[in-house]
Amino acid sequence: MITGRRIIRASLAGLAAQDAWGFGRYCLRFTFCNKTNFAEPAIWRAISLAGRIETDGAAVLPPLWHEVQEYLFSDENWAAVTAVTETLIRDGELSGTEIGHIVNTAISRASER
Repeated sequence: MITGRRIIRASLAGLAAQDAWGFGRYCLRFTFCNKTNFAEPAIWRAISLAGRIETDGAAVLPPLWHEVQEYLFSDENWAAVTAVTETLIRDGELSGTEIGHIVNTAISRASER
């Protein structure tokens, strides 16, 4: 079952990966004082959904951001994100099958290290 928290994590993961890939400047803490957190539509979707699933929606985002960071930046997962990104930049488009192969190969190589 897909829950609101899972949708929020998926929205935040894209933003975290984009930030880290682009400039290596990902935020370890999500705060409402950081204006760069609000530059992407994904953050607004996450905020809106958080307000629908919890009375205090603002309190939901920081722990979910932390969970996303821990998951996304594990060696295996980050290797997969990097491999897909590099191939997509090089080739311009990828099929789901190609992405699956790239992810599996990257995770396998990262876990051998």
